Amino acid sequence: MLTGLLLAAAAANQGGGDGGAPDALGPFVNMMLVPMAIIIPLYYFMIIRPDRKRQAESKALLDGMKVTSRVVTAGGIKGVISKVNREADEVTLLIDEATGTKMRIALSSIIRVESDEASKKKSGDK
Repeated sequence: MLTGLLLAAAAANQGGGDGGAPDALGPFVNMMLVPMAIIIPLYYFMIIRPDRKRQAESKALLDGMKVTSRVVTAGGIKGVISKVNREADEVTLLIDEATGTKMRIALSSIIRVESDEASKKKSGDK
């Protein structure tokens, strides 16, 4: 970087007295703008866009939940939704149907809703 500054200063001295400062800043501006023009779109397409897509999928998943949906939590607990309270941001899961064990969890801890076809196949195989 220091050698670049020295080269730019030497170029400004050779350029004459008619506006040597703009000539000296020209290479620096180009050296900074070109990489920034490349980095900003890459950052958007590699970080921001996939994150927004993931958030939209998660929101659609949580909005599509209803009572009797089979879900899996972030902790690996599987259950059936028996009550959804969106104002309190919580869901009541029926974990064990034989004993009627229920658990209240945060709505955001649900990571997957199992499809109805898969649950019908599992219950049909038993």
